[in-house]
Amino acid sequence: MLMKNTLIAALIVALPTLAQEQPAPPSHWGAAGAMPTPGKRADMHARMLQKFDADKDGKLNENEKATMREEMAKHPRRKKNAHRPEGGDFRGNRHRARILKKFDLDHDGELNESEQAAMKAEHKRHRVELQQRLKDKFDANKDGKLDDTEKAAMRNAIENRRNSLRGHSHK
Repeated sequence: MLMKNTLIAALIVALPTLAQEQPAPPSHWGAAGAMPTPGKRADMHARMLQKFDADKDGKLNENEKATMREEMAKHPRRKKNAHRPEGGDFRGNRHRARILKKFDLDHDGELNESEQAAMKAEHKRHRVELQQRLKDKFDANKDGKLDDTEKAAMRNAIENRRNSLRGHSHK
């Protein structure tokens, strides 16, 4: 239960960051920016078989897989962040900069053990506070814990918030 609450709390913490402008998704994800749907994955699988299944048995053996891996390693999308423009200030870079600004006390660009410990303690304190705020907000019967109905209400509120931040209509 603590794991579920922690996960939900982490989602709520991440919502403002998710609302920021995101980089364009890789072109193979489709126009909506969603990961490939099962149909698209099937199409990609069929294209991979057509291209790399040398013996045409409908599956890739170890040699064919190795050939496919070599070919994909040459592809620019296989390189980390290759689809992002050079110098772009993306969420990961901004997040790292904020962490370093707050916790890198010796200003060496890295977090040593004591700086990491301070960051972890701050993260834990924030997580505990967030869990308490969620419990206070959604514990309708005030019994000190969230029952299934209260958890469902919390999940629904999180989903509605996420959709509103993304510009989608509420379900």
